[in-house]
Amino acid sequence: MNYIYVSWCYEISMSRFGPQCASLFGIFAVYFTLGHQMIDFEDLPSSIAEQIDSLSKEGNALANSRHFKEAYSKYQEAYQLIPKPQLDYSAATWLLASMGDVCFLGNQIQVAHELLSHAVMSVGGLGNPFIHLRLGQCAFELGNLDSAANELCRAYMGAGKDIFEEDDEKYFAFLRTRIDPPASGIW
Repeated sequence: MNYIYVSWCYEISMSRFGPQCASLFGIFAVYFTLGHQMIDFEDLPSSIAEQIDSLSKEGNALANSRHFKEAYSKYQEAYQLIPKPQLDYSAATWLLASMGDVCFLGNQIQVAHELLSHAVMSVGGLGNPFIHLRLGQCAFELGNLDSAANELCRAYMGAGKDIFEEDDEKYFAFLRTRIDPPASGIW
């Protein structure tokens, strides 16, 4: 990521979201500039990648059927197949996020928060709007309102209002009390 692009993104975030969210952009820029060494899913041995893919699909089907504990088990089984250090693989990010998501949906908020905290620190996790959304929702439910505002702001910066559409409106309503409206005035 070059300096000109980082500066341009910062200016856009300042004009659209105001200083509260724009200051968070600096964290993203440092992370992505220094960054982790990312090992793609495709870089896993094919037999392991196929197993992870299969288990993930089973987990997704279970999650879609609202069988959250069973989905979690499938995602965890897939995560255990990733070679160490696991957080260097992009597959770890989405598996941790998936585990955190089903824990959140299953009302295991503290566990979800812990998993999503690992996901955000793994390859490609920082700046992922969905991970920040769920982290913010967990923080909100745990009563950590400053943390909730920061994470929900990151989700909003990355994906706009649309990312809040499928969840309880209380999260977006809360965020609106913590940040200035966009320069356009349209949320």
